[in-house]
Amino acid sequence: MTFLDVKESDDGTNISFKLKDVPMSVANGIRRSCLVEVPMVGIDIKTVSFDPDENGVNTSSMHDEMLVHRLAYALLDVNPKDSGDYSFHICDPQNKDEPFENRTEGIIDFTTSDICCFKGSSDQRIPSAKVFLGESLLTRLKPGQKLRSTFSAIYRGVRLSNDGYRYSFQPCKVKFSHPVQAETGTTPHTFALEITTHGFTHIKAKDIVTEAIDVLRNKVTSLSTSEPKGVPDSVLPDCSLFTVLGEDHTLGRMLVETLEKMENVNFVAYMKTHALEQDMTLKLATGQDNNQILLQACERLSKLLDGVAQQWAAV
Repeated sequence: MTFLDVKESDDGTNISFKLKDVPMSVANGIRRSCLVEVPMVGIDIKTVSFDPDENGVNTSSMHDEMLVHRLAYALLDVNPKDSGDYSFHICDPQNKDEPFENRTEGIIDFTTSDICCFKGSSDQRIPSAKVFLGESLLTRLKPGQKLRSTFSAIYRGVRLSNDGYRYSFQPCKVKFSHPVQAETGTTPHTFALEITTHGFTHIKAKDIVTEAIDVLRNKVTSLSTSEPKGVPDSVLPDCSLFTVLGEDHTLGRMLVETLEKMENVNFVAYMKTHALEQDMTLKLATGQDNNQILLQACERLSKLLDGVAQQWAAV
C-alpha cells in the first residue's frame, strides 16, 4: 500500500493523492468518512430554542424547526479546543436581552453575520466573520418581525452524533476516481482522491484525511472489542446475522470485501433495512464458528487500516 503524487496547497485547504494497492472499500471508506464522519465544530442545535418560555422569540414567517435546520448547516471556523468557550445570540446588536427586530419599512435578510458571537465570560462581541465561515441566509424578516435565541457550539461528528441529533453540513468536497490503464484496459488498484475544505483555518485538508482514517480504524476496533454474537438465520443454514448499531455501508462494505478473501467463508453480505436507520446487518456463513471468523476479519482489516495510517503519517 502506497500514497503517490501527494500535492498540498500552500494554505492547506486542498490536498490530492493517489492510493495504490488497497481494497476499493477502504479507498471509498476514506472518501465517505471525509464527507460525513469527520468531527467538526458546529452549532449545537440541542441548545437552540425560539420558545417564549425559554426567552426565545420567532415572529418570522419561518417555522422554528426550519430555522434550527438552517443553523445546523452553518460552518464555524473555530478551534475544537475552544468550542465550549463560545456563545451565540440572536438578539438586538446593542442589547443581548432584546430580540433582533426589523425596524425598517421593507423586508430584510437575516444572515449568520447578524448573529452576535462572544467568547468566554467577556461581553465583548467578536465579529461574526471571524467565527462563521462565509455568510449564510437564515430567513427574511418583514417590518416588525422579531427573532431571539441563545445557543452554543459543539465538537461532534457530522453524520450522527452520540446524542442522536443529525447534522447536515459537510466539512469538505471530495473528488474520487478509479483510473483505467489505457494500454491494457484493466483497472489497477489505484484510486485518486482530492480533498478541498471550505476554507477553514483551524483544520486543514490533510487533517481531514487523518481524521477520516482514524474514524475507520475506530469503527473496526469498536466492533471487535464488542465481541459480536450472531443469531441464526431462518433462511440460510449455518448462516449468522450480526446487527451493528450506528453503522452503514462504510463498515459493511469493508467487512464484506475482507471476508470474501478468507478461505472459510461460504457466503457473506450486508444490508440496511432502511436508509434512515442507523444500523447495518451482516450475513455470514462459514461452516465454522461465524463469531470467530468475523473477529479474524476485524483483525485483518484493523492491521490494514493501521498500515494506511502509518503510511499517511509519513507523507
